[in-house]
Amino acid sequence: MTIREQPAPLHTIPRPDARLQIWWQTIRPRTLVASIGPVLLGLALAQAYGSFDWLAGGLA
Repeated sequence: MTIREQPAPLHTIPRPDARLQIWWQTIRPRTLVASIGPVLLGLALAQAYGSFDWLAGGLA
């Protein structure tokens, strides 16, 4: 492994912007249910707008 291939030490990696950290701490899911919620919402919206017509046709 050459010097260029070695990973940078942790103290040289820049920290994320404080605003980004605040945003992440605000919206991050804190439980498994909270992390699955957006997926279920997306599935419900897709079903309501007819994005699953291929699935209904295959089952009928």
